[in-house]
Amino acid sequence: MNKNEYVLKDTLFTKVINIFTSVLKGYLVSVILIFILSLVITYTSFSETYSNIAMTVISSLGILIASLCASKKYTSLGWLHGIICGIVYNLVLYLFSIAFLSFLPAQKGVLSFVLSGAIFGIIGGIIGVNLK
Repeated sequence: MNKNEYVLKDTLFTKVINIFTSVLKGYLVSVILIFILSLVITYTSFSETYSNIAMTVISSLGILIASLCASKKYTSLGWLHGIICGIVYNLVLYLFSIAFLSFLPAQKGVLSFVLSGAIFGIIGGIIGVNLK
């Protein structure tokens, strides 16, 4: 079975499973990078003032990895798979921050949060489709 036949037989359920497993891979990469960042902050003179920037970069890399993993088995619509991954990634992160940190950011912050997830998801999805 070639790749195009597989895409045609792909059901909604397998696409949803693909998105969620890809988001989990992105979170795994993020957790590993956060652990490395915590070691760097602890054992070096790295200023904690840059930790917000580092966390943004780590989150963006997680979204890129998730959307790349979600779209690499497809031959088209990588941007769509990527944008869905980016939004799901940030939505789960947002819900966890509300549930465990009692943190509810301002409405303007939520919009930029979702938009940044979508943009990095699109980039990762486009890269994932074009990897051969």
